[in-house]
Amino acid sequence: MNFRAKQKPSEATAPFVTIDKMIRPGGIIYAFLSPVPSRRAVARWFKKASVPCLKLSPDAKRGGGVRYYDASEVLKFLSRMGNGIEVTK
Repeated sequence: MNFRAKQKPSEATAPFVTIDKMIRPGGIIYAFLSPVPSRRAVARWFKKASVPCLKLSPDAKRGGGVRYYDASEVLKFLSRMGNGIEVTK
């Protein structure tokens, strides 16, 4: 996976963002990674790295609903990846 030239992601100032917004052009992940990984792969990375997230629907505790990830933690995760630090638990 190659890191792109530094682009300013549009979600960098948003407190929470969805994976779909991160992987589209202008998103955090799109700005850092080439090729852009699948939505499922990104979700697995975030889960494994314990990136904080929330769901707005209280009924969605067991898998349903949209997850919103902490944008600052996502940027920290991507910078660790760029520095070659393995993100395992």
